[in-house]
Order: sequence, then structure tokens, then C-alpha cells
Amino acid sequence: MAQLADVLRLRAAGKGVGVDLYYGLRLFEPNRTWQQKSEYVGLWIKDRLYRVQDPDTLQLFKDKLRAAVFFHEHDIPSPPILAATHTEIHVPGMVALHSPEALRAWLAEGAPYPLFSKPSASYGGFGNVLIETYDRAGGRLVFRDGGSISLDDFAARHGAPGKSTLIFQEVLRPHPDMEALIGPRLATARVMVLNDRPEPEIYRVGLR
Repeated sequence: MAQLADVLRLRAAGKGVGVDLYYGLRLFEPNRTWQQKSEYVGLWIKDRLYRVQDPDTLQLFKDKLRAAVFFHEHDIPSPPILAATHTEIHVPGMVALHSPEALRAWLAEGAPYPLFSKPSASYGGFGNVLIETYDRAGGRLVFRDGGSISLDDFAARHGAPGKSTLIFQEVLRPHPDMEALIGPRLATARVMVLNDRPEPEIYRVGLR
């Protein structure tokens, strides 16, 4: 009953925190004060946050290749992009693959496995694939989840003209201290910075 009352009180506060967020964010934990709980907001805030962001910056980071160029030009460390399909954007050290034949040849002869593949413009992990290895005898790409696809089919699906850009990166490993906490997966730190004051101020940092 106490948790139900807590949820109703948060709903009444008008910040869009419902049952899903209440339990997803573990706001029921006894060490959470009301002040801490009341600082959370629901997903409705996302569109408003996008509206106040600088539009040029938002446009830049919609595309991972453009972002990679920005990171390189400003000496910001980022995972290198090894190859990409269907792009005119030049990223230092990247192999440009403009046809199914080029994609197939690179995956068969030049790619360092394991390999991480994802669309250049996507969100939430949509379209991401971890390619564990290339089974040369069977002519198949083998995925981390146990699935597989023939190299010819993969090259035809993603290498044909008009297809969206796909990028390939090496598989990164978490720091041992992080792996002990969250397992063998990467996490990212999301930093919210307020720039409407004399000096930039870090408002929130979240590990995702």
C-alpha cells in the first residue's frame, strides 16, 4: 500500500512518473528520499528537451559517420569505424564499400572478427548485430546470439545501391571493474549539460 500511495503521489506531482517508471527506476527503495523521487520525470519530457537543443548539434549527431568526423577533428576519443557502406562521408582509416561485391570481399578477406555492425542512423540498438566470425567453409556470417546468414545474402541485403548506410566497428570490451558490476557488455555515460548559464554545468549523469 505504501508503494501504491507513493506512485499516486508522484502522479499527482504532474511529472509523468507512472508504475512502469516507478519500478523500472527502483524508486521504491527505502534509501530514496521524496526529494530524490520527485526529481524524476516521464518520457514526455523527451520532445521538449529535443526542442531546446541546438538544431545543428542535433542534426550532426543523428548520423554516426558525421559524428565520427567531428570526434576526429576535435581529438575526442571514440570507437574507430573500420568500414561503411554507401557513404560519401570520409572518415580517416575507414574503408568505403559501395557495392555488394565490395562488401562481400571485405567481410570475407579484410574484416577483423568479431565485428560490430549497425546502421549509421538509428536509435535504441535497432539493427545492431555482433558478428562473431565468418564460417569460411559454410560461407556464413555467425552472430553472437547463435544465428547466422549466408555472406552472399548479407552482402546483397546491405550492399545493394539505395540501401541505408551500415557501419562496422571492432568489438569493444568493458573495463574489468565495470564488467564486475554489469557483466560483459558496454555501458555509456549520458551527461546532461546546462549551457544557459555563464559556465556549462553538469546537471545529471546516467550510466546506461
